[in-house]
Amino acid sequence: MFSELVISPYAPYRDGIASYTVQEVRVRRKRGENIEVLSPQPSAAHHHLELGGFSGALSLLRRASQHSRFTVHVYPEIMYGRCRNRIERQAVWSMWIRIAKAVPVELRIHEVVYSLFENSAREKRLFAKFLEACDSVYVHSDVEAAQLVEAVGVDRKNVELFDHGQYFEKSSTVSVAQARQSLGLDPNKFIFLSIGFIQYQKGFDRGVDAMAKISATAAQLHIVGSARVEADVITDFLDELESKVSGSENCHLHVGYVSDADFDTWIQAADCVVLPYREIWSSSVLERAKLFERPTIVSSVGGLADQGSAETRVISSELELEAEMRKVYDSWANENKMESSSGVMMEPNEVNSGADLVSKLKQTAGASAPKPSTVRSNSRSKLENFPKLQRPSSISTSRLRSRMKSSVLKLIDWQVAPVASHVDGFQKATTSTVRDLEQRIAALEAMIEDSNQGSGQ
Repeated sequence: MFSELVISPYAPYRDGIASYTVQEVRVRRKRGENIEVLSPQPSAAHHHLELGGFSGALSLLRRASQHSRFTVHVYPEIMYGRCRNRIERQAVWSMWIRIAKAVPVELRIHEVVYSLFENSAREKRLFAKFLEACDSVYVHSDVEAAQLVEAVGVDRKNVELFDHGQYFEKSSTVSVAQARQSLGLDPNKFIFLSIGFIQYQKGFDRGVDAMAKISATAAQLHIVGSARVEADVITDFLDELESKVSGSENCHLHVGYVSDADFDTWIQAADCVVLPYREIWSSSVLERAKLFERPTIVSSVGGLADQGSAETRVISSELELEAEMRKVYDSWANENKMESSSGVMMEPNEVNSGADLVSKLKQTAGASAPKPSTVRSNSRSKLENFPKLQRPSSISTSRLRSRMKSSVLKLIDWQVAPVASHVDGFQKATTSTVRDLEQRIAALEAMIEDSNQGSGQ
């Protein structure tokens, strides 16, 4: 009898890929397919095996004869997360090549750390050979496919697209009014929603900053989620987010893991789902918002632009996030004769005068916009070109010294890595802030110039 082994994190482990896999397995098993699940940590899966290193891959190879097919949900930790160095990662890729030759393997690539291959041509070749040995390779968008082809050198025709929401089903079907009542939300407010695991890469703090600027008195932003893992960098960001939200009257933070039903209830209660991610490949939250036909505002990172629908607005900066949130809110205020983001009561079909400035700001962000002054451009260029914080090399002329330096780096890595990440993040935030200020200044200069021309001055 045909049997498929799905290799992925699984419930009750709190992880986006785990939730994704649970939904797929549930649907496919209902159809009568013979599927078992193997997870890298104890879970509700049929099997548990510590993966992420050579021993785990070797143990998986021994199971190849027991199944007709492997479906592997690929992300760094499950492939080589336990590896100590480059040599062990190369051994892991060699073992995965043997696995792919022993049993048909279908890859669902959710994330790859391409920077590893920049530092090791051999590791890159082994990864490419592994992809070639697989029965099929899937990503979720054309953007991800292009990244894979460029980084690894595989043939594009061998990389297929897999619909992220193919197996998604609704876990809640209550009305908007019922959803808001159960969650204790004001039925007369416009609800922006950011939901998911809370970490810096998700950018939920950007939504709070935008709300502070648009002054939408009849709007609220609700941030719902929890930390996926216990880590200082995530805890620190959550503390900063809580502090920022506490200073806002129309932003609310709900910390805690929510069930599938409650997750969908939040989406049903929302007027617009805001996902201002700084970094991501694809988003299950966006798929669930599409499932309920909710308008979304998403960042132009990863494959989100491809993943979106006709109801999706794509932004590439904090300035554009503010502009799109204004537009969505003002459209609702226009229909409901509510106060616009400019503080003006709106009549049906009335053009929001407060949106004129936003439109001008968006225009100046494009290629045809007035150029910021040379001084401002040079300042931003210096920030963008400033080198990332690099760790010192452990290589020395003496083999003993190299080993000693490598050992010291391993001992202090848990302290150095968060500092390096924080410094690099601060640089990106500073560059983004300067860029937005340049756009705003250019917009005001353009408005003053238009005003002077209109008055004949």
